[in-house]
Amino acid sequence: MTGGTGRASVYSPADITIVDDVIYATIVWSSSNYDYMVVDGKKILNEAKAGEKSTFTFEIPGFDTDIDVIGDTTAMSVPHEIEYTLRFERR
Repeated sequence: MTGGTGRASVYSPADITIVDDVIYATIVWSSSNYDYMVVDGKKILNEAKAGEKSTFTFEIPGFDTDIDVIGDTTAMSVPHEIEYTLRFERR
């Protein structure tokens, strides 16, 4: 992951699921303050319960490709959309 302020991170490795040839990634943030993400123009809501680390599942186009996303954090005095780049590598 690149981008952002450097204060938040995502746990690695991410969980990857493939269903009917569609690849889904589940990422967990180091923070519980992300309420939504925007991935490929789609708004994805936080799946975690209150107080848990923010968790999102979304479709990815493949491996070894940079994916530009936006994470909306409520950790500051007002919500902020922050740009990140995620890359899922097959190992």
